Amino acid sequence: MRAAHLEEVRDSQKDDDRRIALWTRVLGPNKDVSTISLAEWELFIDHRRSGAINARGEPVVEADRRPVSIRTVESNLRCLKAVLTWATRWRSPDGQYLLRDNPVRA
Repeated sequence: MRAAHLEEVRDSQKDDDRRIALWTRVLGPNKDVSTISLAEWELFIDHRRSGAINARGEPVVEADRRPVSIRTVESNLRCLKAVLTWATRWRSPDGQYLLRDNPVRA
């Protein structure tokens, strides 16, 4: 592999790790993701866009907030949607899907 390609892969993995940390912190480690509501989705958009939470989902004090672009928020949302879509297609050893429906599919 080319060195540039390997660097892209490493950067992508770091981004994925950061986004997983973001969603774990925002939703909580024990969240039943099948119950994600539109209100939670919209609250996340508001908080992330305003800078109230940072890239790892940590709260930011008002004086230190830096608004983020809509593209950044969109990439965070796409990541969650992709993971949940994957869970609707993956079966556990007993044949059950990990997630019956994707609550953020629309």
